[in-house]
Amino acid sequence: MNDPAAVYVVGIDAGATRSRALLSAPNRKDFDQVQGPAFNLRVNRPRELRDFIDDAIHRIIPPDRRVDIRVKAIAVGGAGIGTPEEREKVRDVLLDRFHTQHVFVHHDAFIAHFGAFSGEPGVMVTAGTGTIAYGRNAEGREARSGGWGWMLGDEGGGWWIAREVLRACLAQWEGTGPATKLTDLLLEHFRIKDVYALIPKLYAGKLQREELITLGESYAEVAREGDEVARAIYQRVGRELANLAIRNAESLEIPLAGLKVALLGGVATGAADLIVPAMHEAYGCDPQQDSDQCPQLVEPETDAVHGAVNWARELLIKRSYA
Repeated sequence: MNDPAAVYVVGIDAGATRSRALLSAPNRKDFDQVQGPAFNLRVNRPRELRDFIDDAIHRIIPPDRRVDIRVKAIAVGGAGIGTPEEREKVRDVLLDRFHTQHVFVHHDAFIAHFGAFSGEPGVMVTAGTGTIAYGRNAEGREARSGGWGWMLGDEGGGWWIAREVLRACLAQWEGTGPATKLTDLLLEHFRIKDVYALIPKLYAGKLQREELITLGESYAEVAREGDEVARAIYQRVGRELANLAIRNAESLEIPLAGLKVALLGGVATGAADLIVPAMHEAYGCDPQQDSDQCPQLVEPETDAVHGAVNWARELLIKRSYA
């Protein structure tokens, strides 16, 4: 019997920062990949996603190959497509244009998880500007933890780190906290005489949060150089991310023994050397000595857009045997 998944498949990772489209060939090799504008169903219309996909397919497939390259399925993971009703709404709009293809729609965390774990159980903790955990258990039940934005949560994320850095520097300025090289970093970067000068600018909107967040790698480097205040901040990041994973696993009734956790996002991957030891400490076990009882931190198998492609191929196989 022919392999039902040996077809051309388009995977779409429509994220809040950017969108990506990937055409995967029947031999499962990448044909090509293009990028496009950000998408979030909270602020964008489904037809904008439809138009991006249409444009992406035409950009990827050369004009002289459009006769012999037939896309069999399109799998989409999109920001803000959280409920079954929203997925059906987006799918209906896409089918209006792509009525000859199988169209599969889910939220962006789902395809990222599918890429990280190849559809197997596990908890994905993403730490970028914000933080969120998303997991699936062996029965296919899914749950999220965190991800409530900078005002209500995002503990351990980029803005949370920047805020803790600023608080530590202000504590030094007012004489209630220890000296830290983080203060020198901020003074030099913003060319100010004391760190208090940032406060009125921040509240007046003249200093954007992103300006503090983009210094993340510099904060981490200060911690690597041995600054105790900076190191303590990143230890707290590790504990916060570990707690996110634990909350998510408990909500899915996944035991911590043998739990697989994948870290994604710029903060999690860029400062893993500072964060991971604190995560193990929060789990209360040594992965070297208690490997059977300790959650395993694993490398994601692939990224979200490839997760969308792999998800589509799995669904095509299931349908062929249904």
